[in-house]
This record gives sequence, C-alpha cells and structure tokens, in this order.
Amino acid sequence: SHDDAFLDVSRAALLRLRGLRPLPEAGRAAAGHPRRRRGAGRIRGNAVRDSAADRAQRSRTDRGTPAEPAGLPRDRYEILVASDGSTDATESIVAGFAGDARVRLHATGQRLGKTQTQNQALRLARGDVVVFTDAETVFRPETLRELVLPFADPAVGGTTGQIAFRDDGTAVSGSQGLYWAHEMQLREMESVLGILAVASGQCMAVRTKLLKPMEAYTGEDCIVPLDVVVQGYRMRHCTRAVAYDRMETAPEREFRTRVRMTLRNWVGWARDSVT
Repeated sequence: SHDDAFLDVSRAALLRLRGLRPLPEAGRAAAGHPRRRRGAGRIRGNAVRDSAADRAQRSRTDRGTPAEPAGLPRDRYEILVASDGSTDATESIVAGFAGDARVRLHATGQRLGKTQTQNQALRLARGDVVVFTDAETVFRPETLRELVLPFADPAVGGTTGQIAFRDDGTAVSGSQGLYWAHEMQLREMESVLGILAVASGQCMAVRTKLLKPMEAYTGEDCIVPLDVVVQGYRMRHCTRAVAYDRMETAPEREFRTRVRMTLRNWVGWARDSVT
C-alpha cells in the first residue's frame, strides 16, 4: 500500500541519520531483492588489504598497461582520458596507446579545474553510457561489466560501485574505512528502496543523455546523481562493482579534503533547491 511504501522510505531516512541496522529481510524481499545468506554481504570494514591478484592488476595499471574489462567485447567501449594541464606522465602514457582507436586523450593545455575539464571531455563521449573514474582508482576486471548491467532496465539512469580503500595501517585509514563501510551499507539500502541519490565519482556510470553541464564549483559525485533522479530515473548501487582507491594518510590533508568536498556538495545541493 501507499502507507507501507511511505513507511519504508521514512525508515530509510532514519537509518541514514542513525545508522543502526541494515534493511530487514522482509523489506529486501518486498523490493524484489533476494534474501541474504547468513553472514553474506556484511561489511565490517572498508579498508582492505590487497590480494596478490589485486596487486598484480594495480601494477599493470601503474605501468600504463591496464587489464581488459572482463565480459565486455573490445569494440563496445572506449577510454577517454581528460588531462587538466597535467605535469606528470599522464599525457605521454596515453600517447603510448596511439595505435588503439579506443583510447583518446582530451588535454586542456592549461589548468581549468576538474569540473570544467570533465565538461569538455563529456562532449566528446560517443557511447550511450559514461563511466566516471579517477586517475588513482583501480577497477577489478568485472567492475565495468557490473556497472553497466543494470542499464538493461530502462528505469535505471545511473549506477555507482563499491568503494574499498587500501589499508596502510594508520589511524586515518582505519577510521575512514569504518566510515565508508557504513556509507556503503546505507547506499545499498537506499538502492533497494529506490531512493538512492548519491554516488562516488571514482566509480559511477550514467546514461549519456542524462548528463548536464556542471558548474565549475560543484562536483560530479554530488550533482550528477541528483540530475539523474530529478529527470525521473533511478540510481542503483552495485556491490559487485568494486573499485580500489588510495586513502589520505595525513590527518591535516584529509581534513582539508573533507572541507573542500563538503563545501562543493552543499553548493550543489543549494543549486538544486533553488532551480
């Protein structure tokens, strides 16, 4: 009934504020999701130690030889690298793929800022779905496939993956790992209920037709999911689309990063509340 649906949404809102319990099994079944096996899918910490396979894949990526995505034909995707006046080896590494028509570079030639550089690069994208990621993020071989599978449902406008941070043994890494484990559980519950409106920019996919130019002072992980939902589509959290990222280890730098990200998010939310 409508009352039951409202109750479920209200419960999800309270869980996001309080973070007490995962979605009840009855709620998962009612939403059409299978019941969990005992102990399956529980996240107790999100700072992880690499397996040998993960270290090997990251090594290939660091050398400029990324692994092929599992389950995707080679002619069904392209790689568009956006360089915002990079002073490292980014552009020369991409130049090494000159013989591969799937790999393209968009270089601004000057510092425009991340968002403006993304806006320019997105105008060059040729696919039906755009997958966002960051330079230091490493996908598991199946991550790209898992991100795009939900788009078989025409109601889905965007997806986001399961973010895991490499554990360096510091207090910052441990506490951030706990925070992200909590955040991933909340996103899974909101996805089940159909009210997810956030994503992680380093592992996010969106239908190209739903993308809008972003203001320079906003971030894609805040604005893009909101734009998807406002246009009547759903965001989906994909627990099997795992992406590994590097966590800041110095408390003062992490604090500055959090301040910057929070300000960008609040500005983005304020934009949507007045438009």
